[in-house]
Amino acid sequence: MIVGLFLSLLNVGLVAVPIGGAVGTLGAIDYYRRINGQTPLWYGSDGGDGAGSGSGSGYGGGDGDGSSGGNYTSGGNYTWPGNEPNATTVEGGVTVSEYCQQYVTVNISTTTGQNYTLNPNQWGWTESDGGGMCMNVTSFNNETYATNTTAPQWSVTWQYDAGTSDQPVHAYPNIMINGGVLPAKLSKVEMMRLNVDWAYLDAGVAVVGTASVTSTKTTSTASATKAATTTASTDSSDTATATTTTPAVATTAVTTSSASSASAEPAAASSSAAADVAARSVNDVTFSANVAVDMFFDASAELAGLTANATYEVMVWLAQFGEYTDPIGISDGIVASQVVNGVNFTLYSGTNDKKQHVLTWIAETAAPSFNGSILPLITGLSSLNLTDYPVSTDYLGYFAFGTEAYYSTDEVTFDVQQLSMDIW
Repeated sequence: MIVGLFLSLLNVGLVAVPIGGAVGTLGAIDYYRRINGQTPLWYGSDGGDGAGSGSGSGYGGGDGDGSSGGNYTSGGNYTWPGNEPNATTVEGGVTVSEYCQQYVTVNISTTTGQNYTLNPNQWGWTESDGGGMCMNVTSFNNETYATNTTAPQWSVTWQYDAGTSDQPVHAYPNIMINGGVLPAKLSKVEMMRLNVDWAYLDAGVAVVGTASVTSTKTTSTASATKAATTTASTDSSDTATATTTTPAVATTAVTTSSASSASAEPAAASSSAAADVAARSVNDVTFSANVAVDMFFDASAELAGLTANATYEVMVWLAQFGEYTDPIGISDGIVASQVVNGVNFTLYSGTNDKKQHVLTWIAETAAPSFNGSILPLITGLSSLNLTDYPVSTDYLGYFAFGTEAYYSTDEVTFDVQQLSMDIW
């Protein structure tokens, strides 16, 4: 029955089915076959075990350094080292690839535009922790996109148990700007435009944003079997019902600028109440995460591109979910508030365990659609009473957009439906 459904989908060319629904169906069928010891739909030629110090199975990336091909083990326990996807489907000039490695570099090249690199980046996770993540990337085979800065559509489906208090984040799956744009001296930067539409789905239902894709990967054998069976028996043209939950707007004394201003100067503030963060958080969910731009700055153009060595990290959170998504510096309270593109952001400042100065702007309410320049959040820092922040002579060396995944009791999906990032 499953094989028959797969052949039927191929025979009709998936023409009448949205790519997200078709890939979701095929992905679920593929995983169902894996966990029942059958040959995967997209399994390629056998490769060696590789060599090196890497270890782990399942979502952990496999044994060795990934210089050789992947190896498959029946019963739902499989490894997939290296940069090759463990599942790929090509249809009508579009390739959808799935990556379940702990780390993997997915380079997206364009003929005339900006290049991007994606990575699941499960930096705070090991196989023994349980759970895991898979990233799905949709790319155009002709390497031509809507604009010179349009990024490919991508999503991640993940589930992690709660981490420790000193290491709550398991991963930061992200897409970063690649190519000759960075490093850029801050004094020379005139625009940091972020144009994005995203959604977070819990059990296939959007809690923020609008659902547009079906999860293509599950992270536990039990839920994988259920998802595969459910997906295979459902018409692939059906989509999850999208329900938008609008979090309550926090009322604080620090919001002094008009919401209609796109680049108002930041207003200094003082607050030590953790409730300020909790009031902004989308709490009626079973997971903790944020949606964030991550940037690194340094006086050295070289160090600015090294996330572990740069002096400053500046984050812009478009949303936060759950009760554990506290920014660094929360104990010191809110530093300032600033409105950008109609969104009110509040600032926190602190130092991480690498002795980097971390500045975090957090949206007062979730912003699943954002189209504007976030440069005022950087240049406005100089007007605040701060001792450590990037100045005009520093370099921006890293610019990425993604989600920090903390924990979830069930599988959730972060879906980036439309994205472009433009720095000039």
